[in-house]
Amino acid sequence: SRFAGGFNHIQPFWFYVPVVFAGMFPASLLVPVLGVFLLGRSEAYRRHRTKDLGFLLIGAVWVVGFFSLSSCKLATYILPSIPLVCLMLGSMIEHCVIRPQLHNRITTYLSAFPRRASAIVLSIGVIVALVNWQWRDDGALTATMAMLFVGVAGAVLASFWKRDVTSSLAGWNFTVAAAAGVVTLVFSGLVPQIAASRSILRNASLARQQSLAPTVVYFGRESYGANMMISKPNVVEMRGDDVDGLANHLHQHPGTIVVTSNASFATLKKLAGDTMTLTSTGGRDHVHVVEPRPTIPVRIATANESESR
Repeated sequence: SRFAGGFNHIQPFWFYVPVVFAGMFPASLLVPVLGVFLLGRSEAYRRHRTKDLGFLLIGAVWVVGFFSLSSCKLATYILPSIPLVCLMLGSMIEHCVIRPQLHNRITTYLSAFPRRASAIVLSIGVIVALVNWQWRDDGALTATMAMLFVGVAGAVLASFWKRDVTSSLAGWNFTVAAAAGVVTLVFSGLVPQIAASRSILRNASLARQQSLAPTVVYFGRESYGANMMISKPNVVEMRGDDVDGLANHLHQHPGTIVVTSNASFATLKKLAGDTMTLTSTGGRDHVHVVEPRPTIPVRIATANESESR
C-alpha cells in the first residue's frame, strides 16, 4: 500500500530527473552523451559496450525506475544507482577521451566539455557565495573565502581557455577540482542553512521558546528526535483521528504548538474553524501555534444612550 497508494512524501513520476541532475552535477551534464554511447548503433560505440556495462545499466535503470513508479519518494532512495552511473561515465571517458582508439562524435563533443563545465561550475560558485553572504551569520567570511577560490580558479581557466590543455587530462582534472571546491562550499554552507530553515524539529523548538508554549503536540505525526531539542514531558503524541483529544488539549492549554503531517493539517484546520487561529512558523506549513481567537466584546447601549438616539 505504501508503494502504490503512499501516505507521505508523495511526488510525481519525474521527481528523480532533477534529483539526478542536481545530485550528480556537473557529471550529470554527461548523462545525455552517455545515452548516445550506450544506445548508439555505430560500430565505434558497440565495440566498447561490454557485458559489464550492460550489468551497470540494468542496475541503474532498475533502481531509478522502481522508485519512480512508487508513490512515496525521497531523494536518498536512488543513491545506490549513483555509483553505477559514475562507473559507466568513467568507462565512456576512458574510451572516448583518455585513450580514444578511434575518433567519433563523442570525442569531438567531450573535447570542449572541461572548459564549458568549469565555467558553469565557477559561475554557480559565485552565486552560492553571494547566497551564503546573505543567509549565514558568518556569511562575510565564507563569501570572501569562496570568492577568493572562484577568482583564482577563474583566472587559471581564463589563461588556458583557448589552449589544447583544457581538453587534455589536465583540463579534466581541473574541472574535477573546481567542482569539488564548489560542492564543498554548497554542502558546508548552503545546504545546512536550507536544512535548518526547513527543519520541523528546529521550527517547533524555536516556536516554543518564542511563545513560551507549555507543550508541543505531534498530531498524526511521529515525534522522531523531538527529545533532542524539547524535553520529553513537553512532547505529546496523538493519532491523526483523535480529534476529541486534540480539542480538549487545545482548550486546556492555549498557545499549544501543533506539528502536523499534510493529512492531519486539514483536520487541524477544520477543528480550529472560527474559534482558533493558526500561526505558521518557519518555512514549512507543518508547525503552527494554535491560540484562541480573540473575541470582540459587544457593548450594550444604556437607556440614556437609547433615548438620545
